[in-house]
Amino acid sequence: MAIPETRSFDLAATEGEDTAIIALARSAASGERRLLPVFIPNDERFFWSPEWQAGERDFAADRDEGKLRRFSSGRELIDWLKSDDPD
Repeated sequence: MAIPETRSFDLAATEGEDTAIIALARSAASGERRLLPVFIPNDERFFWSPEWQAGERDFAADRDEGKLRRFSSGRELIDWLKSDDPD
């Protein structure tokens, strides 16, 4: 299932309970769209916030445009961070 858009609703969620969201999902096979209830543990709720989802979309765009850099070690990453290399 691909989830192009998510709308969040708290359904009687209280402290200690999971949060329910309603996700608009599209079947990859048929293209049919359905609303599906999804229960998210409270400690994972941040992931579904509009701000976090915007960051996920930004990351996906950067990945698709080849803007990510892969490092073979932590040392290589640290050396790059300390360098003046913008790429």
